[in-house]
Amino acid sequence: GLHAAVNGDHDLVILDVMLPGIDGFAVLSAFRTSRQVPVLMLSARGKTDDKVRGFDLGADDYLVKPFEPELLRAKVARMSEVFAEHKALDQQAKNVQGMVFEALTSSAELGKALRFVEHTYALHDFDALAQALFRVMAEYGLVTSVAFLSNRGACYYSSNSEEISPLEKDLLQLMHLQ
Repeated sequence: GLHAAVNGDHDLVILDVMLPGIDGFAVLSAFRTSRQVPVLMLSARGKTDDKVRGFDLGADDYLVKPFEPELLRAKVARMSEVFAEHKALDQQAKNVQGMVFEALTSSAELGKALRFVEHTYALHDFDALAQALFRVMAEYGLVTSVAFLSNRGACYYSSNSEEISPLEKDLLQLMHLQ
């Protein structure tokens, strides 16, 4: 009964208000704490208060007995369509959310790169350029070594404030040759 309703894998639930041993409204209330599939309430109780209570507890529709079987089929078909559309929209929303997050992340990365480029136009020596590069790389948690080559020779810098190691110097020279 209740366990199957709450824990089962349902696409749609048709729930009678007057169940033996338990109130259908109690089942609906328990069901809505963990599940979000369409629920169609059936009942011989057709008072407005009963219908409103069902909707307040999360019923998607309420059908008063007696009813025509065609009406039940039509309601089930329509509720299934709407639920499928909601699931598709939810998935699209999640996809869009992911794309927006990715775009914002990319935008932030691009913004950092553009700020670095703008900032470096005002720099007039390799020391200042190296320090600007180290600040950007530190934002990514990177320790950096760099070589600037000019007609006066190569200038080597390391972000760890120590002199660049011979191995780092050799690697940077090899990279330049390739």
